[in-house]
Amino acid sequence: TGGAFYTYIARGLGTVVGMGAAGVAVVSYTMFVPGGFSYLGYMMQTTINDLLGFDLHWVAYSLAAWVVIGFFGLRQIDFSARVVLIVVVFEFLLLLFFNAFVVGHLGSTAFPSQSMDLNGLTLGAPGVAILLAFTCYFGIESAALFSEEAKSPQKSVARATYIAIFTIGIFYFITSWITVGAIGPDNIKRIPEADVGLIYFKLSNQYISGTFTTIIQVALVTSMFATVLSMQNVAARYIFVLGRQGCLPRFLGRAHPVHGSPSAASATVSVVALVVFVSAAYLGLHPMLGLGLIVLGFAAV
Repeated sequence: TGGAFYTYIARGLGTVVGMGAAGVAVVSYTMFVPGGFSYLGYMMQTTINDLLGFDLHWVAYSLAAWVVIGFFGLRQIDFSARVVLIVVVFEFLLLLFFNAFVVGHLGSTAFPSQSMDLNGLTLGAPGVAILLAFTCYFGIESAALFSEEAKSPQKSVARATYIAIFTIGIFYFITSWITVGAIGPDNIKRIPEADVGLIYFKLSNQYISGTFTTIIQVALVTSMFATVLSMQNVAARYIFVLGRQGCLPRFLGRAHPVHGSPSAASATVSVVALVVFVSAAYLGLHPMLGLGLIVLGFAAV
């Protein structure tokens, strides 16, 4: 099961279709990583500037994150998993706190019935909405990718996958519903485009406090860090399996002599990411609206 989608699809639909799926997965996850680094660099730039008044170009922050994530990528998966677990639990607690405050302030109006109106599916840009929904489940098969490094993979992989799907689905659904209630269903369309990325900051200031807003600003940075780290690990393990099987150059299938991690594959993903986001900075692309939006949209498609 080390190849996740590749292994399962090849077993069920044949090796040719399996190789096609592997190619799609490798390109998608590998291109996600530099887009994630650009997003992370921009978030770090704006957050540190807001909090400390210290301003550096976004690529400097992306490079710092690249060094740390590259180091994590050379270690065994449990090392990265502990970091991601801490960040994810922290984010869940913050959103639960946010949800509780909004519900406590608005009561039943935090759950507007308009959100359940199926006619809304035909309004706005449903294609973009579906694409966004897909991105929320990016890497959902990754538990199977780590099966060779997991204890009792026959049980833990299936359990982790089902728990992730159920938890993400329910939690995102409830949080999105409460968010619509906090903004007001009739106000959604009137949100300025420039403020879309600031919605939760504004709602936090409105319903909780400026201190909590500062905390979620920092949490946004750590959550993006965890996302990029996870995507780097997923991309590296797809490349590792394909290298080990001779579908890609065999040196990519070499494991670290001490940690047993896919070090050559992870280093390859790091180099590709470095070339892409440094080139984008040199060309003057905006880290979010330029490189980030294009690359992450491409990866999702």
